[in-house]
Amino acid sequence: MNGSKTMDYKETMLNGSDWGRDELISKYAEYDFPYINIGAEVDVTGLHAFAKENGISFYCAMIYCAISAVPWIHFTHVVRTIKKSGKDSVPRITWGRYDADAAGRLMMPVSVQVHHALMDGYHVGMFYKNLEKELGRF
Repeated sequence: MNGSKTMDYKETMLNGSDWGRDELISKYAEYDFPYINIGAEVDVTGLHAFAKENGISFYCAMIYCAISAVPWIHFTHVVRTIKKSGKDSVPRITWGRYDADAAGRLMMPVSVQVHHALMDGYHVGMFYKNLEKELGRF
């Protein structure tokens, strides 16, 4: 072993009836790539100013709000790797490099990839709404 650590994940069967999604889980189990990926820009001007004023790394502040980063690219969408297509239900949230828009706001791309049997565009939209609400607090 080269000193690297690995994590073992226990496969757990989801009980779709708990969420009323049994039909969707069955439907998307037949798909080769049953995921949806939605990307949008979010305004991070306030968070950036807050981090700078308080001597906090903007990167760390964003990690607190989101999961993964590609901070050197202002992307439009990202499709993340999946170990077992169709069986992996872990949501993937990625943010990229922020750039100033014409109004001077710092806009950052955020991509959300989820298993469609578990979430619809509505649920991803609620994530964006809540993220924008949290970012707007700064």
